[in-house]
Amino acid sequence: TAVELSHPNNYTERIHVGIDYSLSGLLSARIGYITNHDIAGLSYGLVIMPELLGSKTELSYSYSSMKAFDNVNRISLKLGF
Repeated sequence: TAVELSHPNNYTERIHVGIDYSLSGLLSARIGYITNHDIAGLSYGLVIMPELLGSKTELSYSYSSMKAFDNVNRISLKLGF
């Protein structure tokens, strides 16, 4: 769980909240929300963390809803060696 409070001098306060739930170290589900933001809001995703060839690997997918633009999909691959 993470919480970030932001008080910029040129905009109103924002709160960023996120939760990460891990299951057996192999699968993780994440959800987050940004308050008081013009275009961003809810984000969520999944992470699969298999061990390949003795190295930790992560395959991540996330989805973010945007108010002014098309929604954003992200895919990433993290390799350890």
